[in-house]
Amino acid sequence: MMSFMLNTRIREHYELFWANKANVISNANINGHQVDIYEFSPTEKRNFWTYATSGMSHFKEAAIEVHIFSLEQDEQMAILLNAIADFHFSLPGGLGLGHTVNFGQGWKPGSNCEYGLISLPYLDGPELEIFEKTRLLWLIPITRSERDFKKENGLEALELLFETGNFHYLDPLRISIV
Repeated sequence: MMSFMLNTRIREHYELFWANKANVISNANINGHQVDIYEFSPTEKRNFWTYATSGMSHFKEAAIEVHIFSLEQDEQMAILLNAIADFHFSLPGGLGLGHTVNFGQGWKPGSNCEYGLISLPYLDGPELEIFEKTRLLWLIPITRSERDFKKENGLEALELLFETGNFHYLDPLRISIV
């Protein structure tokens, strides 16, 4: 019952912040935790689809949720986010800011972005990020070379390249900025 209430409050936070109603496209029991995946359609202010988790924050040591963007509606994002949640619960200490995850394949067909970077929600800011004791973070698809650059030079160096380079976070066919 507790997890249902927390998931509901997180969904309401997303809906209020993004001014959009969530469509629940998946709810699964992952390692004993209820995880919901929400889909938010494009709006006047946001011309892309958003997919977000609710339920990863039941892991007390690392209370996070993640969201990812897509140019088109793609229910495969639910499979991806459920896999991220499963990895989060199985990893000692869980996932957190700056971690990278291996998608096991391209983010979209033909994409070289086979990894995800758990980042601050730069498009939305701290008003979205901090909800009660949970951090709502952005899962940014990245390439292997971008992941390797982060490992060698640190998160800040990679994010600086994103800022100064020609980084198109919505383009699954983009080339690496490294």
